[in-house]
Amino acid sequence: MIDIKSFKTIGSNKSLIAVILLSFTAVILGFVVTTYYLAYNELRSGYHLYDPLIAFIPPIDLSFIIFICTYSCIVIGLLFSMTSPTRIIRTNLAILCLLFYRMICMYLIPLEPPPGIIPLQDEFLMHTTYGQQVLLKDLFFSGHTASVVLLYHMVDNKIVSRVMLFMSFIIGTMLIVQHVHYTIDVVVAYAFAHIAFLSGVWLTEKSILYSRFALMKTAKSVLTPNKI
Repeated sequence: MIDIKSFKTIGSNKSLIAVILLSFTAVILGFVVTTYYLAYNELRSGYHLYDPLIAFIPPIDLSFIIFICTYSCIVIGLLFSMTSPTRIIRTNLAILCLLFYRMICMYLIPLEPPPGIIPLQDEFLMHTTYGQQVLLKDLFFSGHTASVVLLYHMVDNKIVSRVMLFMSFIIGTMLIVQHVHYTIDVVVAYAFAHIAFLSGVWLTEKSILYSRFALMKTAKSVLTPNKI
């Protein structure tokens, strides 16, 4: 449910508005940096992993179904997670943390594509972070899975959050079946999504404290008469 009352009072707190705008700006910059990093990462040599599940399952192209499932979850999850000014900040900062953790992981553990990979045809990524290219080394860890798991943590509605968790299993399984990701890419995504959520909560608490401190400081300066 949208917290209408919290949005009505936001106009009296300019510091909170500034934090919200900064959180959106940070996410946009995060995606821009990710775009450049993915292009660099594609040129690096990586490790080949043996995955018994990948070796056992013949690859099947599920790109369209993965696209529909992933972005349906993302749109619904964002609608249910951004229901108040504080939750907007928390969601943006958690997304930013997830982007950061993915870049760090890909840098530390570069991987070569799984055998028999069928490149994922994701029109949204193609026109944003993939820079009109088909990337094969955007691997450790799975961004599609982690995004849905992150929203599972962010959503307060129990029914919606359970749907998110269930869909994350479906999406992760389809990514493995298509040989887009190793099994470990999908499994580890759950851990880092949780870490990104906790990081977002911590950063939000610090941001809100700052906005309240700034508001109190402004009010004090207005109420205190100027010394001659």
